[in-house]
Amino acid sequence: MKKIVDFYSEREVIYIDSDKFSDLSTLPEYQFRNLVVIGENGKGRRGNLDLGAFCYSKRTNFIKKVSSCKVVESTLDKTLESVFDIFIKSKLSKCARTSVHYYRSQLKNFADYYFSNLPIIDFNDYKACCLAYEQYTQMLLFKKVELLSSIKKTDFSTLANTQLIFAELICLYHNKNLKKFKETYVVISQPKVASKLETVSLTELSYFYDFNKKLFHSLTDFLINEKNFPFIFSYQKDNPIIVHYPFDGFAQTLKKKLIKEDGFLVNRSELQEVINAIDEPFGMTSVEGHKLYLESIYNGFVEGLNKNNYVKSLDRARLINYAVSAFAMCFYCESSINPSHLYSVKPEDLNDFRAETKGLRISVIKPRAGYKQTELLISAQMLPLIEDYKIFRLWALSHIDDENTPYLLFHLNTKLGRNDYFKSVNNFTANPVSNYKRWILNFLPSFNFLKPNVIRKSISTIFFNESKSAFVTSKKLGNTPVVVGRHYIEASEEEFTGQVSDFFDAIHEKISNKYRKNNEVINVTINVYSEETAMGGCKELIPRLHHGFTNELEKPNCSNPSSCLFCENYVVHSDREDIRKLMSLKKILSICAKNDEAHVVIRRINEILKILYEKYPETQNNFITVAESVELGEFDEYWQDHLDLLLGLGVEFYG
Repeated sequence: MKKIVDFYSEREVIYIDSDKFSDLSTLPEYQFRNLVVIGENGKGRRGNLDLGAFCYSKRTNFIKKVSSCKVVESTLDKTLESVFDIFIKSKLSKCARTSVHYYRSQLKNFADYYFSNLPIIDFNDYKACCLAYEQYTQMLLFKKVELLSSIKKTDFSTLANTQLIFAELICLYHNKNLKKFKETYVVISQPKVASKLETVSLTELSYFYDFNKKLFHSLTDFLINEKNFPFIFSYQKDNPIIVHYPFDGFAQTLKKKLIKEDGFLVNRSELQEVINAIDEPFGMTSVEGHKLYLESIYNGFVEGLNKNNYVKSLDRARLINYAVSAFAMCFYCESSINPSHLYSVKPEDLNDFRAETKGLRISVIKPRAGYKQTELLISAQMLPLIEDYKIFRLWALSHIDDENTPYLLFHLNTKLGRNDYFKSVNNFTANPVSNYKRWILNFLPSFNFLKPNVIRKSISTIFFNESKSAFVTSKKLGNTPVVVGRHYIEASEEEFTGQVSDFFDAIHEKISNKYRKNNEVINVTINVYSEETAMGGCKELIPRLHHGFTNELEKPNCSNPSSCLFCENYVVHSDREDIRKLMSLKKILSICAKNDEAHVVIRRINEILKILYEKYPETQNNFITVAESVELGEFDEYWQDHLDLLLGLGVEFYG
């Protein structure tokens, strides 16, 4: 029997930057089979992703030389090409550049399954797609059963993702509602896997911030005032911890012999002692040659110090990069901003100081949120550092030939072998931070260098623990409360839903009456002996959801004062104190950004107040007096402290 030989060939490809998909009307004409998308990885490095190759059942791996895959032309599936095109346009129109890698992986996984198991499916036939999806789901369920007996629980996510993309492809191609489609079939779930990302304490975070702040000021002082090398940084008084000389290239191998334990270069007499102690050859060089070579290196280095003291030297360019990175780390600590968002911040974005929030508001665009604009908050305490950085930035850019950059952060190309370090600036990415980290650890091997994702998660945990509020934490991070709970807060799911003090954050996208069994008034216990709480009183300190509410409502928790309103054991008193507590919370909720969650709590407060008023009409004066004083800002002490905390954290009111 003759063997059939597959001939793989290069095909015509078109390269399109992922950002172009944000506005589909501006996309150049292309056939999906030829599409190579230019995206970025998490470190900011650009890369070519051959998506069009997945339309072919026979294709090679990506070939760097030609920046695409080779394919067997006869194995093109034109129907799949149309399906993939719709999917990619839908996803890339609202995702970040770094997400392209994820969707490429999704397409590859599905294409591999499709060509292996579904060669006869007609994507134009909706019923055929549904049948194939059902069979596919059954196969995934069998795989899940197999995984349950193994330790590879994380592989559940792969099963869930491959099922999801099949559903998305079907629904996008046939214009069906994805949610309703998924409800028709069994959905592959995966166990909750606790985040392995470690968090640090407020003390550690503060130390890291202060270290970078002082290092930034030390670097900028050295650079702007054109001081001579070595650069010396001491975090603690009289204790130099970084002593930077412009060592380069081959001289690094002999650095240990020329640098003392305190970090400083040996003097002439000390050099002679080092030379006299040499008793072995260096490479192909004799012992005597080794001595002469070390002396020549030393002499050359001393002479070269003057050259490196020139303002546009390689090592000064490196120190400029380190200064920018030091500021960036402070910015991470203060704003908890995502790296991708920080890269796009412009100097003018830092001009909007608002006294009512005691800080700055930074507007950023979030592609993964459908290019919505969100705000991040920076306290007023960082304003002096921001102004110092702006001064440094202007100084640095004044020494660069092509200084045009719209972004706050930047870095210079300091690769060895170049002599144009100050010719132009590059966009800031993760690479300068990596170099900065490497530089610090070279002097301080035990230094705890915090990655941006660790900083972000630590801040979220600290904010949540301080405010007990996913709403407040989400304001700080520029996320929704749901995202905060899912990704950033160092707590279990039960703790997250149970500890949220602004209870309305635990009741997402619901309207108030949905949690009531009927439209009847839900009574409340009045004027019985109870333990005092922030909302009034409690009979037993045992949280029980009031029988008038459905089980869809989150169970009350004693750590959440506003959840007391929905508890069987909640007690309210017909006195000014409890009336003030209720009205204070109502006022705080009413001046926050309006949402359905707040209405749930406000409705319950109004209901309780009405019950009190009708049952004890003699308290009318109490209601009037307290209402007037609350309107003037005379809140209950507990809720005043809560409001002060919200203001201090930069939560927007009347937004």
